[in-house]
Amino acid sequence: MDFFQFKKFIVKQNSASVFKVNTEAVLLSAWVTVRERINILEIGSGTGVISLGLLQRLKETSHITTIDIDENAYHLTLENILLNNVTNVEVKHASLEDFSKTSLQCKFDLILSNPPFFETTYKSTKPRNIYAKYTNSLSYEDLLETAVKHLKDNGILALVLPFEVLDKIVAIAAKNKLYIHRQLTLYSRPHKRPLRILIEFANKDIFQPESTSLCIKDSKNEYTESYKDYLSQYYTIF
Repeated sequence: MDFFQFKKFIVKQNSASVFKVNTEAVLLSAWVTVRERINILEIGSGTGVISLGLLQRLKETSHITTIDIDENAYHLTLENILLNNVTNVEVKHASLEDFSKTSLQCKFDLILSNPPFFETTYKSTKPRNIYAKYTNSLSYEDLLETAVKHLKDNGILALVLPFEVLDKIVAIAAKNKLYIHRQLTLYSRPHKRPLRILIEFANKDIFQPESTSLCIKDSKNEYTESYKDYLSQYYTIF
């Protein structure tokens, strides 16, 4: 469908080169740590759903900057921001590298991303896979090395990742003096392999990071109460 209707906002998702609304993106906006007044950067905005979801939890004094290397994603994010009459989001068409070069002094309380996740030579002919799916366009190393330069003291970097890359990401983070703050392991159902991990890194070491798990559905194929608790403010079905 061309539009995804949430309880308090709507997302247009009709671009061939931009992935549609997905569970982990919405969950990131519901789960990530937020403070009363924060300055936020979203890397790879896509439809803009993460920022739009995050706005439901933020004060109007907060400000979000979104960037996306894909021109269609930039236009779609901008369209969705305007569609929802949002005024505290600035939408930019830029790669992370170019944004960093032109915004050296910009520091953020929160940087978040649902980054490309396949580490392989790009072979797909689908336009949306070029930037959104493969790390050819943004490696984990480049993402963390650049993001840490733009974090304020006690800032947080929040990511959605395949569970299989957790050890690699933690090692890259350690090289950049980023430490696990919180993590949420996401399962589709009980006794299945982990689907994704949502993880927050902080630039201050924490003695006991928070670690939790979440199943989307139970053994009866019904949404779990924990999943509904996270997303009841977003999805019209809850």
